[in-house]
Amino acid sequence: MGEVRSQMPQIVNFNKELNIIEVHSSGDISAEDVKKTISQIADIRREHGLNKVLVDCREQSSALGTMDTFQVVVKDDHRGIRTAVLVIAGQAAEEGNKFAETVAANRGFALKVFYTKEEAMEWLNS
Repeated sequence: MGEVRSQMPQIVNFNKELNIIEVHSSGDISAEDVKKTISQIADIRREHGLNKVLVDCREQSSALGTMDTFQVVVKDDHRGIRTAVLVIAGQAAEEGNKFAETVAANRGFALKVFYTKEEAMEWLNS
């Protein structure tokens, strides 16, 4: 695998084999956690020239509120990045990330929610 930059409850990893940035999110998360993760993603993007991000939220036990989600999506420049988010149907992270998907689409950013890693990877590589 590649380099790992850890910031619990989110772990950011450059996967050299897949040539993507992977984020594993678990437990309770806060807006501050997400902001730190976005900063780590930006560092890896600059260092390696990557534009594909896979965020696995299937082990998340909480989600950001509506306002925090909106602010995270609109605050940072996500243009040119394709972000696939993995969730489990019915979990807390599903609703928040579906909202993020809508906000991103309204801003012209490529962020999409998926329920399987295979579908997410297919979309990232399309």
